[in-house]
Amino acid sequence: MADKVKYTKEEAVRVDKLKEEVAVEREAKAKTIETTKEATEILKGVDGVRPANLTQNVYVDSGVDTYSQQGLTDLGIHLPIETTSQEEIQKILEKIEVAPATPVVNFNLNYDVELIPVPDINKIYSLTTVESNVWDKPIYEESVDEAGRFEEVHVLNNFISSLGGAFKISVSGVANTCFELGVFNQTDNKWYNWNEVSSTKTNKSGDTYMSTEHGIFNLGRTYLEGVIPGSGRKIVTVNIPPVSYETVYRIGFLRSGTVKPNAYWTANTDYASLLPMFDEVEKPGYVPTYKLTQLMRSSTTIKLGDSHLGSGNSDDELIINHTPGALLNTINKTKGKYSINLNISSRKNIQLNENVIGGVLDTTHLTLGDPAITTELLGVDLVASVNSEGVGNVTGTITLGKASLRHCEIHLNTSGIFLTDQDK
Repeated sequence: MADKVKYTKEEAVRVDKLKEEVAVEREAKAKTIETTKEATEILKGVDGVRPANLTQNVYVDSGVDTYSQQGLTDLGIHLPIETTSQEEIQKILEKIEVAPATPVVNFNLNYDVELIPVPDINKIYSLTTVESNVWDKPIYEESVDEAGRFEEVHVLNNFISSLGGAFKISVSGVANTCFELGVFNQTDNKWYNWNEVSSTKTNKSGDTYMSTEHGIFNLGRTYLEGVIPGSGRKIVTVNIPPVSYETVYRIGFLRSGTVKPNAYWTANTDYASLLPMFDEVEKPGYVPTYKLTQLMRSSTTIKLGDSHLGSGNSDDELIINHTPGALLNTINKTKGKYSINLNISSRKNIQLNENVIGGVLDTTHLTLGDPAITTELLGVDLVASVNSEGVGNVTGTITLGKASLRHCEIHLNTSGIFLTDQDK
């Protein structure tokens, strides 16, 4: 007979506690087996479909179903639920390699919907010149001095000489687009004709003959019917004739329903909204035709201004002839410096104004017009005096810069330089 094992008081307590834990574990295992049997019986009653009643212990709190055949199949375990204990299922699950979850990435997707571009057809893009500084582009805007009234505003920046010459117009657009281009002599009311023109002329001997010319201005509306080539650019030459007076030309397109030469369909030419058009209604948004100005040779006159003393002697005026806008101070011969000797006589006794100290004059003693249309004055080196015969005189040099586009005058302020006895 085996000897009884003797325990100390503490050991006896531990043994009793272990026995209780084993009893609890056995009871839980028995309940698990019983629950599994009940679940199996239920599954048999519903043709293998998992019941949704949570009191039947088919689902666990973790959300993993280990109490039905379908639950095991979903977990990748293909053992019969009737003979597989929860401990065995737990061991199998511990051996299954769990794939790492893909991290969730949050981002904002910003995008613009871009329409597929439709190729342009029958469209003109631009009207320019190959040469620079040929014409100006007037604008149509509200007048500053009369609210609500629109008008064409033009600042003369570009021009050609009275001798005329040839220049090239460049028209760009979609290949095969037709266009109608006009060049109008606004001064003489004539249109440029690119075709051959025959006219009767008389030679020095008085004999008449027929002359055929290309590209001249004549009465009646004429214009160029052009087509944009494959390069996208059409170059058109225009010959401007010599003139003896200032002449203004206007350049633009004509909107007459030009048709693209296609045997199957037709369409009007699309001129961009910023291109100049003849015969358009002048309203806000209207684009004036381009303006080409042909200027004559210009001059600047320097003289004594009129006053109560009388005017200076006309023979003493200094007239400087120049091309419009010439930089007179860059001319090698003069460097813009011109000598003057002006005289004025009066029936009254004249003398120097007391403000003209020592007779020395400066730019304040000259009267200038609008700087935009007057030759630039760079400086003066002038002296005023009155001789023994009572004749006033201004002599010295005056230096000029950029010349005026048209004839202008620079006056010396006679009343500010000379006085009479009655003026005191």
